[in-house]
Amino acid sequence: KPHDEGDYEYDHEAFLGDDQAEYFDNLTPEESQRRLGLICDKIDLDGDGGINQEELRRWIMRVQQQEIMEDTEAQWRDKLGEAHHLETITWEMYKDHVFGFIDDNDPEGGYNFRGMIDRDERRWRKADSDSDGRLTKVEFQSFLHPENSPNMVDIVVLETLEDMDKDNDGAINEQE
Repeated sequence: KPHDEGDYEYDHEAFLGDDQAEYFDNLTPEESQRRLGLICDKIDLDGDGGINQEELRRWIMRVQQQEIMEDTEAQWRDKLGEAHHLETITWEMYKDHVFGFIDDNDPEGGYNFRGMIDRDERRWRKADSDSDGRLTKVEFQSFLHPENSPNMVDIVVLETLEDMDKDNDGAINEQE
């Protein structure tokens, strides 16, 4: 079945991961095919020369988990944890780093970030599994990627409903 460009890019990234997909985009067709063959050998867990649905599912889950771990590491470094050799980071550290540019005394000076801040703080509190006000790297990963954390399911559902509720009436109507 032919894919449009959007489908191709999505499939490419799901199969290879963001970094590898970009790397493969710059290879010659011959080199790309050779390297994909090597990857397929890794995916073929039973060594039968083919890739079944379960092997492909496991591979894509592995790639997604690797992407999440790499993103968590990068964000952790950016949010002061790694730079200061901290085991945990506080909401205030995160908020200052992400939203520190906002002048609370000038609400008319631009976009109102209050909704984003409140939403992030609510997610932060949910990710803080021991309720100590600080997130470990594992808790921070749940904060960044709640869709991959079983304890964060209710936050994902709530945020999805809020995103769909365009008129902010607390309900989803047929048009929304």
